[in-house]
Amino acid sequence: MTEQQNKYEEIIFAITTPEDCEVMARNCEARGRSDLALLALQHSIELRAKTVEVETEPEADAVQSVYAFEETQYVKLGKRIRASKTWKMIKDHGVMGAVERIVNQTQETDDYQGLVDLGLEGFAFECVVDKYPDLFEQATVKTARARIKRWSKDSQAS
Repeated sequence: MTEQQNKYEEIIFAITTPEDCEVMARNCEARGRSDLALLALQHSIELRAKTVEVETEPEADAVQSVYAFEETQYVKLGKRIRASKTWKMIKDHGVMGAVERIVNQTQETDDYQGLVDLGLEGFAFECVVDKYPDLFEQATVKTARARIKRWSKDSQAS
């Protein structure tokens, strides 16, 4: 990594609001620096997630997944849409309980493709399950890993 790259990363990580991160992402993209735009977008998601009180790192990762999904909806629809069903599920079942329910839904959505399109595939709920398998039922881990494997094959075929 170059000294210049480190300087840009320091600038991005010094940003304190998601809105300023989004401005930085647009500016980076306009200047052909999609790598820095992605970094600014990821930092924006992290900053949004920090506004939610959680007790553990896995919960923090899961909350970031919700905000990443909301970002896909923003790009798709051009306006901020709250993932109200997901937030209600978190309220009703807890963060990790909601992740378990989302991953175990039989009807898979195209949400993952939206994450891939933005370079945010690591924010998928399935990735949270894969990262913290001891926190979930074995069937949930199996489902998550099967999806990740299939997504990986699909992206290699494209």
